Amino acid sequence: MDTAVKFKKIDYLLLFLLIGVSVIPILKTTVGIYGTLVCLLFVIRRWYFTPLEIIFLIIALGLEIYHNIAFNGYDVLITRQVIIFFIFAILTVNCLKMNLLPMYINILYYLTLISFVFFGLYHVDKGVVKGIANMFPSIFKTFSISYEVKNNEINPIFYNFDTNNFFKLGRNNGPFWEPTIFAIMLIIAQIFNLLLTKKLFNKKGIVFSLGILTTISTTCFLAYFIIIIGYFLSLKNVSVLTKTLLVSSMVMISLVLFSSLPFLGAKIQDEISNMDKSINQTEGDSRVASAFLDVSELIERTEYVLWGKGSTRSIRTGGDDKAALRNCGDTALLVEWGIFFFVLYFGLMYYSFRSLVRLYGAPKYYPAMFLIVFLICGFSEVIFDQAFFHIFLFFGSVISTNKLKLES
Repeated sequence: MDTAVKFKKIDYLLLFLLIGVSVIPILKTTVGIYGTLVCLLFVIRRWYFTPLEIIFLIIALGLEIYHNIAFNGYDVLITRQVIIFFIFAILTVNCLKMNLLPMYINILYYLTLISFVFFGLYHVDKGVVKGIANMFPSIFKTFSISYEVKNNEINPIFYNFDTNNFFKLGRNNGPFWEPTIFAIMLIIAQIFNLLLTKKLFNKKGIVFSLGILTTISTTCFLAYFIIIIGYFLSLKNVSVLTKTLLVSSMVMISLVLFSSLPFLGAKIQDEISNMDKSINQTEGDSRVASAFLDVSELIERTEYVLWGKGSTRSIRTGGDDKAALRNCGDTALLVEWGIFFFVLYFGLMYYSFRSLVRLYGAPKYYPAMFLIVFLICGFSEVIFDQAFFHIFLFFGSVISTNKLKLES
């Protein structure tokens, strides 16, 4: 399928807004989120829900009502935002259907090309890029406080001039809040690209691959490596011997890189060995420490395991005195919603992947591969709170309800 097909500009706006309120800092603000909701009134043409989507919303709302009753000081505004995000994702998938895939590829393709300009300039002359960043007015700045330190970042919609990751470490953020998020969004673009074209390294695929490399994201390198192996194994015109040699060579090269590059094996080992220090000094500001703390607090009471503790940060991290920067998305989903919802969430995700794979005639092992990739990416970032990632729960419902079939 040609991803250069022209779609309605209003549909691109809808998808971009969903991406924006999820992962673009300047649009993740309160003004951005509620401004987007106003736009939805004019953008979405059909407001309808499938039976499965209605059941899902009832379950989510029921759990949020329970959280509001069970925990003193639970923020009702959190409940409102959580439900709005689920509805936004549902309506976007219902409205765009399978057009969403090529549209998303086109959006990420141009955002990646733009990011290469600033990433390249930075590595040629940092001063030039800092000069460009300082040209933007204060309305494009976002502010955050981390460990009592105030951080100012310049966030035009097309690029995030992140002080730490970009200017200090030279990693490519794209327009998103963090390089790993950019890598995750690019991996999703490659998943869509693979489904639509049956190729991983076509023109856009090469751009996405280069984009992933510029993020220097440990977990996303691992996730993308799995996709590459899965892709090579699916090639029909390649002999078993050639596939074996290709995969074996890739595994060997990856092991060498993993052990020699400081941001791969050494980084993971450092997080494991310094877990206690991370917990005691920064309340779990690492993926491994975050996962450990989330699970530890989850098993304190049986009802936490079953129904979760909700998304109000001070409650889910054990109190106002724990200003933790939890950043493991897998365990975050578990501790916020409980085991039953956790299984439902990833069960629907697998159902969507299976439906997409059947629709596009991809190999039968792809759904499991995609789910593993999402779990790996989720371990690195709290992505399953964000509206955009909810769309992967509802493709299956849309495909089955609309009886969608590919044109011959």
